[in-house]
Amino acid sequence: MATFVLVHPACGWCWKKVATILRARGNEVFAPTLTGLGERAHLANREVGLGTHIDDVASILKFEDIRDAILVGNSFGGMVITFADRMPERIAHVVYLDETVSVDALTTGYLALSFHVGNDVIDCRHCNIEFAIDQVGKLKN
Repeated sequence: MATFVLVHPACGWCWKKVATILRARGNEVFAPTLTGLGERAHLANREVGLGTHIDDVASILKFEDIRDAILVGNSFGGMVITFADRMPERIAHVVYLDETVSVDALTTGYLALSFHVGNDVIDCRHCNIEFAIDQVGKLKN
């Protein structure tokens, strides 16, 4: 099965239902809470920002020794996962789901608001969560 790393939006943690479904299908799922948000809100300070959140996710990949991950960023999480090109040995696919994406990310060939499944690009701006999960599931090797 596949290994998913799910990155939530700035407004909070949103992956509980998705993680449950993916795990039930036999996948390994990591859904870290970004520094300063959710149960880590007590760590918020002026130094916490996008760089900190990128470090949060990169650290999960490194310290859990994750390889061939499907990295999914939702909304602000799309900005966080733009570091993917710095860790190609750990990331097999990058999925931007209804996200905010930087100009740099757009120049790396990733398409905002879409899933890349093989040679197909599936627009998910208006899809429900079950459809999105099915499409992400197609990314496994």
